[in-house]
Amino acid sequence: MPHRVRQDTVIHRGECFCGSIKIEVMGNPEGMGYCHCGSCRSWSAAPVNAFTLWRADAVRVTAGAEHIGTSRKRRAAGANTAGSAAVT
Repeated sequence: MPHRVRQDTVIHRGECFCGSIKIEVMGNPEGMGYCHCGSCRSWSAAPVNAFTLWRADAVRVTAGAEHIGTSRKRRAAGANTAGSAAVT
């Protein structure tokens, strides 16, 4: 459940699949969507992948920044340990 900082500001907390990276995002996403391209289907092992888009200044890494790496296969940053996507 989201945490409210002020009456009008919501903080959502999340983490990568392996738990080594923790993030907080504040406010509302700039966009949301679904993707069913071959890359997203392969990465998520599902027929469709849901995502949200946030302004860079709304995202804060609260733990595990040293574990963030990049992938050659996709333009995304995520956990070096498990390879989950965190930031694109």
